Amino acid sequence: MTYERIQISRQELYEEIWSEPVATVAKRYGISDVGLAKLCSRLDIPRPGRGYWEKKRHDRAPRRPPLPKLKDGRSDVTVITRQKKPPADPQQNSEALVMIANEGRDENRIQVTPPDAELHPLLARTEKSLRGAKVDDRDLVKPRAKHCLDINVSQDSVDRAVRIMDALVKALEVRGYAVAVQDEPKRMTTVTVLEEALEFALEEAVLYKERELTPAELKRKEREPWAYRYPQYDIVTTGRLALKIRNVSLRGARLTWADGKRQRVEDCLNDFVIGLINAAVRKRADRLERERREREWAEERRRREERARLIREEKERLQQLEMDAESWRKSQAIRAYLNAVQQEAIRKHGEVPAGSELERWLIWAVQQADRLDPLVDSPPSILDEQEDYRYW
Repeated sequence: MTYERIQISRQELYEEIWSEPVATVAKRYGISDVGLAKLCSRLDIPRPGRGYWEKKRHDRAPRRPPLPKLKDGRSDVTVITRQKKPPADPQQNSEALVMIANEGRDENRIQVTPPDAELHPLLARTEKSLRGAKVDDRDLVKPRAKHCLDINVSQDSVDRAVRIMDALVKALEVRGYAVAVQDEPKRMTTVTVLEEALEFALEEAVLYKERELTPAELKRKEREPWAYRYPQYDIVTTGRLALKIRNVSLRGARLTWADGKRQRVEDCLNDFVIGLINAAVRKRADRLERERREREWAEERRRREERARLIREEKERLQQLEMDAESWRKSQAIRAYLNAVQQEAIRKHGEVPAGSELERWLIWAVQQADRLDPLVDSPPSILDEQEDYRYW
């Protein structure tokens, strides 16, 4: 993971947080709003209070306090360290810009499929499954059959949802973006854009409305208040649909296109395709950055393993050297001792009698000294054999 350091003065930061919400400024610097708030506290930078931006929208915001001077001779410049954005792929970015520009052309405007139009085979199968599906605990239905698209809406929204997805799937295939469905391990609808697979779905929002208690329940609540410690909710379908890009987590990227006060999903299909293109570009950049980091980690791991191998081999060589030196010292001590034994025998008896037990012992002892001495070639000994003796 790579990082970059950004220098900024207190005055610049002060102007920014009084021009935009802290969360917006924090996102621009790639840090959390809590982290930015702590930085402002450390630098004695006053921040807007709760509700400031709503009051400012209605021209009722209080005057901002002046930036106080720093005490104790602290520096007026701070450094913000943030994660460096993954490097862009120029070729892919250029291709993406062309694709995005094409979405703005009138001839490429995606129109929702009219009711009498023939459905795409995937949508025909999905619609049939939706019609026969049972509602879940949120009063929504989803396809039960295999090879169906990821749609989760109320029965009242099935027609509209099917037509929206039919138009979208047909438009994606016309653009050369392959749409695929997956049933295991979970239902998933994907589209491949710029060689990146993106999961998307169409869902309906629901509301959780607190349920009013019946007269009988109210009476029981008076007697047994502990039985109603937690409110009960009724789920209400809203008819508000949303297209979502699901399998990516991109900070600051738009991943949902939903019905609102001034727009409907039907009018956002080209914008959704642009969102898929942008998500593919960023997903690829993230993947390339992740692969780069993994290569760096693998190379670092290889270097550590190679260093550990060299250290291990060096220790083994040193251990062998110490063993050889110790064996040589023992062999020299044995030879010195044998010479002393032989000289003592000659002093006492004038010679070491041929064929005597002492001569045989001296011959054997010399062989043991030679076996220990790493500088002398000696015949193999039974003591060099590594056999597993078992005693029964």
